[in-house]
Amino acid sequence: MKKITLIFIVFFGVMASMNAQNTEPKTYFVDHFIGGLADDGDIIWVGVDNSLVKMDKVTGETIASYTIPISSEYNYTDRYASSISLDNSGLLWITSPNGIDGFGLKGDYLITFNGVKSWMEISWPNLYYAHLLIDNEGKVWMSELLGLHEYNGTGWTDQIMHSTQWSYFTTTFVVDSQNNKWLGLTYATYYPGIWDGFLAKFDGTQSTVFTSQYLEGSGGSIWSMDVSPTGTVWMGTQNNGLVTFDGINWEVYNWSNSGLPNNSVRNVTVEGANIIWMSTANQLTSIANGLTRFDGNTWKTFNTDNSILPSNTINSILVDENGTKWVGTNKGLISFAGNALSTSEIQSSGFQFTLFPNPAHDFITLKTSSNLMDSTVTIYNILG
Repeated sequence: MKKITLIFIVFFGVMASMNAQNTEPKTYFVDHFIGGLADDGDIIWVGVDNSLVKMDKVTGETIASYTIPISSEYNYTDRYASSISLDNSGLLWITSPNGIDGFGLKGDYLITFNGVKSWMEISWPNLYYAHLLIDNEGKVWMSELLGLHEYNGTGWTDQIMHSTQWSYFTTTFVVDSQNNKWLGLTYATYYPGIWDGFLAKFDGTQSTVFTSQYLEGSGGSIWSMDVSPTGTVWMGTQNNGLVTFDGINWEVYNWSNSGLPNNSVRNVTVEGANIIWMSTANQLTSIANGLTRFDGNTWKTFNTDNSILPSNTINSILVDENGTKWVGTNKGLISFAGNALSTSEIQSSGFQFTLFPNPAHDFITLKTSSNLMDSTVTIYNILG
């Protein structure tokens, strides 16, 4: 008996009409390295090799491409946009890796781009493991090896979260809906002697550090993180799996107690209220497993064998305001709506349907052009 899953989004009482999303996945920049991604309405900014590309989301056409300048301080030619952030004025903030120095540290340099032709390098001494983002008030923040800083328009504030004598270094950084800043911290008596991981929260006035047994040991460093609308922090660790913290309770998912294919978790991204997208890669062998989805109950991993993913190595995951997923790999970029990424779902997604009324409160009607008896329909609201 054939079973087809239809996935679409209904905005109850929010939008007056709905156009059915095309669930057919699309591929862009085949065989090119994709770094950071930034959502800009109908536009998406993509780090492609050593360039910054402005692309139309609907048509997939490249509007413009700009070569990322070489750092004037480091003269490192093998650069790319590892992260891209867009502030309220339309200015793009880009971090680019600067190679490995004599101490084994990963250096970065920071540049801004006005979206037309003007680049500016933001000088920062000893910029390592830099993470930059824009908060809910439009302020620019950066975490680097030894602290958290705010940009005041001309320069950076002194360390807001204090790190003493290389005891802690930051590994990742996110902002929640309440404008709290969450940081992954790792304790090291000497570099690179990595020991326990910690979760830190800065509310604008004071900082709080949280500890857990799930963050202990060399595998407990937090390397990726996102926060759900309900305030739950989802953390991808170096080798301890996927860890969650709701402000009181901790929980861990790993290969032995869940469908997680690997304990080394990267690129954790929350869609809606409770859908988690992430990538995994073996810490020792660097063998990547592809893209994993977790909805709170079921796990599904997409890879080059069962989906259109061009590579199992995932560099970035972005869920835009329309719910479209954008996934950057080292061999191209893909986009898809819903969950139609596996080859079996793609083959069965070529149907037409109408849904009414919308908005709806108690009842909805779904009409299709095909015989879809014995099928499953999944409906998501705006929170996922």
